[in-house]
Amino acid sequence: PRETATEISKIVTKAVHDIYGTKVKVETCGSYRRGRPTCGDVDILITRLDDKPVSGMLEPVIARLEK
Repeated sequence: PRETATEISKIVTKAVHDIYGTKVKVETCGSYRRGRPTCGDVDILITRLDDKPVSGMLEPVIARLEK
């Protein structure tokens, strides 16, 4: 359900911002962004807003979410 996707998005966004601050943009995409009432998965785009490389960004986020 869309409500579940919203909660997942909030959790991931908080984890990303806790690690990287506001120097990153987190956007939920796919069927969620298209306004669908249900989502088969939750697509989340994470990108930097500064000139630093994105390589290695995902591992700390996954580790935080697994805890």
